[in-house]
Amino acid sequence: MSSHTNALEYNTESIGGTYSRIQLLNPNVISASNKVFYLSVDATDIECAVVKTLRRFENDLVAKLSEKAVNRLLMPGRWPRMGVAELICEVVTDLSIRKGSLSEIGRLDRSCQIANKIEQHGEVEFAILLLPFRTASPLKNRGTLPDIGEFFTLVSLHAISRACREAQLWIHNLIVKIRELVGEHAYECAEHVAIGEGDDLSHYFSQAIQQCAEVGCTPKVSAAARKRLRQMEAIRSDVRVYNGDTFVRLLKELAFSSVPLDAWLTFKNLPLIPVRILACQDAGRYPCFASVSPDQIAEYLSVLLEAMSALGLDEDFLCLINYSDIKVKSEQSKNKNGSDIYFYDRVNTLEKSINSALQDIWVANGRDQFQDELKRIDPTGAVAPLFEPLLFSLEHPDIPMIARQSNIDPDRLYFEIMKNIYRPSVNESHEQLRRLIVRNSLLGSALYCAAYEANTGSKNPDGFDDVAAMFPNALRMSIHQKDEAIGHFSIHVSPTANRTPWHGSAYLTAACRSGVVQISIELAGLVELAGARRVIPKGHARGIFARHVNIGQPIAFLAPTLAVSSSEDLLDLFSNNCLTANG
Repeated sequence: MSSHTNALEYNTESIGGTYSRIQLLNPNVISASNKVFYLSVDATDIECAVVKTLRRFENDLVAKLSEKAVNRLLMPGRWPRMGVAELICEVVTDLSIRKGSLSEIGRLDRSCQIANKIEQHGEVEFAILLLPFRTASPLKNRGTLPDIGEFFTLVSLHAISRACREAQLWIHNLIVKIRELVGEHAYECAEHVAIGEGDDLSHYFSQAIQQCAEVGCTPKVSAAARKRLRQMEAIRSDVRVYNGDTFVRLLKELAFSSVPLDAWLTFKNLPLIPVRILACQDAGRYPCFASVSPDQIAEYLSVLLEAMSALGLDEDFLCLINYSDIKVKSEQSKNKNGSDIYFYDRVNTLEKSINSALQDIWVANGRDQFQDELKRIDPTGAVAPLFEPLLFSLEHPDIPMIARQSNIDPDRLYFEIMKNIYRPSVNESHEQLRRLIVRNSLLGSALYCAAYEANTGSKNPDGFDDVAAMFPNALRMSIHQKDEAIGHFSIHVSPTANRTPWHGSAYLTAACRSGVVQISIELAGLVELAGARRVIPKGHARGIFARHVNIGQPIAFLAPTLAVSSSEDLLDLFSNNCLTANG
C-alpha cells in the first residue's frame, strides 16, 4: 500500500487562490468600526423562499442528469453492453457533476464496480466524506452554522441519487411505450442467449427496413430509422427469436424510438435498482481539529438534519451519517490496531522532521522558498500541499488573545499575519505570533496527513479503511479530484469548483441570463470589504434558520451589484428566479 498523498486531494486553498487573494487586501482598512451592510428578512418567509428555490434547482438537476444519462446510454457503440449499471454510471459520471477527467477505461471500470454491487446486493450505495463542521474564521465566514451553501450540497447529493432512479424510470417508460406499439408478445418475441447460440437476424432486419420505408412518414424520418436498423444489425447480438412477425414489428418501433435492440432486451425484464448516497460527516476524523467545540459540531449537524427535513430529502436517496458511528464501528475492525500504530509512527516521523526544520522554515523569505523548505520535511510530499488548507482552517485562538493584550482589532491582526505568513516580520511580537501560527499549522498538517492515511485503505500497510469498516458494500465517492486509478467517483458538491461551502460563505449575484440568480462560495472577509451585504434572518426562533436568528449569522451574502434593496425584493429574487452554480 502506498502512503503517498496526492496534492490534488488537499490543495483546496491553493487551488482556490486563498493566499493570492489575501495579497490584494490592505489589513489597515480592517477594523471593528468598518461599516457592515446587511438586509434583514423574516426567517419564516426566507425559509419558504429558499426551500422553494432549492427544490426547483434539484428537480431541474434530476431532469437534466437523467435525460443526458439515457441519451448517452442509447448511443450506438458507446458501451459493450447496456444495463442498469451502465445507466447509473452515466448519471454519476456526468460531466456537469464529475470532478476531473475520466477515460473510457475509467468509465468501464466504474460501471463494473456498480454492476458487481447490483449482482451481490441488488442495490448500490455510495459513501462520501464531507460536511464536517465550520471553524470560526474572519476570512471565511461570519458564523459556524451551515448556510445556503451547505443546503446546496445536500440537494445536489439527493439529486444525483434521484437521477439514478429517474433515468431507470425513463427507460422503463420507454420500454412500456414500445411494447404498447408492438402489441401482444412484444416481451416474449426474442431473448438474449449465450454467445454463439443466437439466430441469424439478417432477414428480420431486412423486413424491418422494408417496413420503415413503407410507413407513412417523412422521407427524412424513414431514412433515419433505416439507418438505425443497419447500425443495430452491425452490432453483434446473440439473440434467439421466438416470434418472427412480432420481432420485425419490434425492430421497426425500436428504430423509430431510437432504442437499440440490446437495450430493449436488457431492460424489459429488469427491476428498478435502489441507489443511495451515504454522506459521512468527517468531524472527529482529524485530531488537528480536536479543539473545535463538540457543541459547535452538534449544532452544525442539527441544522443540516433540519434542512433535510424542510427540503423533503428522502433517506432512501440520501442519508447523513455521524462520524462517531463510523468511529465506534471501526474500533471493532481487526486491522484497527495496525492503523493506530501507523498513525502514531507517521505523526512522530513528521513531527521530528518539522521540529528539526523549523529554524530554516521560519527564516525562509517568500512563498516559494518556504514551500521548498516544506518539501524537505516529508519525501512523500504530504505536508507541503496541506500547509495552506490547515493554515486557513484552524481557528488560531492565539490571534484574538494577543490582539486583546495589544489592544489591536483581532480581524486586522489576523489578516496582517496571514498576508505575511511567508515573510519574517521586524515586529518582534508579530514575528513570534507568525512563528507560532506556522508551527501549529505544520503540526496540524502532520496530524491530518497521518489520520487520513491511517484511515484510508489505499494509504496504509494493513489496508484499514474506516468508512469501509462501517459500510463494506458501499462504493466510494469523493469531493477531491483523485487519480483515476484509485477507482473513486469524484464529484462536485459545491456551486464553486474550487471551494466547498464549509470553507466559505454562500454568495449570490446576478447571472448573465435573465431569470437566473447565481450562487457561489466566497470568502466572507473579502466580499464584505467589497460591499457585499449580509442576509440576516429575523423574527421568531423556529425553523431551519432559528439558530441563525439567535446568533445573528447571515445565511448568505448579496453581491453589491444585485438589484435587491428590501426584504420583499429578496423574496422575489428567490421566488421568480432559477438558481445556477458558478462552477
